[in-house]
Amino acid sequence: MRRTATLRLLIIDRSVLAKNMYELLFQEIPGFRIEFAESTEGIEERQRRGKPHLILINSNAIPQGDRISFAEEFPTVLMGSADRQDLKAIAREQDKVTFVEKPFYPYDLITIINRVASTYHPLSSATEPAPAPRRRRLRQSKGRDNS
Repeated sequence: MRRTATLRLLIIDRSVLAKNMYELLFQEIPGFRIEFAESTEGIEERQRRGKPHLILINSNAIPQGDRISFAEEFPTVLMGSADRQDLKAIAREQDKVTFVEKPFYPYDLITIINRVASTYHPLSSATEPAPAPRRRRLRQSKGRDNS
């Protein structure tokens, strides 16, 4: 589904490759404005300054065993492997924190984010069917046999 309202995301992930994936994923589907951070350090300041609708955190930004807490007004999606029991415990303890187990298909992330955002930000759930992905066609030269 394509958003008709802009959803502000704060994505916390240390991986440059993942950052590229997020940029490609969210530029393909309109209605998202993203900001990046590499760690949860200073998250409170970023929350106050940027006022994100939702925070997406990859487990690589949270050292194993670190206890972090989140401001209640910001829904958060934590992505981590099945063995990150510490993150699962945080998600169980805090109402607006959702744990998503890796691996998952990147486009599933859009569905997860839309679901979490619409739960906590009813105005952000205005969506319409997404257009079919744009496909690039290779142009063949006229008068040439490409076989």
